[in-house]
Amino acid sequence: MPFKKKRHIKSMFNASDYMLDEKIRQAAAHYPALDFIPEWKQLEGKLDIELPVKKKRRRLIVFWLLFAGLLVWDILHCLHWQFN
Repeated sequence: MPFKKKRHIKSMFNASDYMLDEKIRQAAAHYPALDFIPEWKQLEGKLDIELPVKKKRRRLIVFWLLFAGLLVWDILHCLHWQFN
């Protein structure tokens, strides 16, 4: 039984890049109008009404942590100078 030569993937497809590009252009030209796709601004407005997103309060948390850190540092600094 003779061994069969393995075909390369290139030999399976005889379409060159140009032919593939032409097929894609033809398909895009014959594609129906995109009227069924909603306007993104309208969709975003509807989503904001139906599914509101809560704003994150990270800035407030960072502010309070910074304030608490400065307060603790000031208290420790004053205690250090008071007992020395």
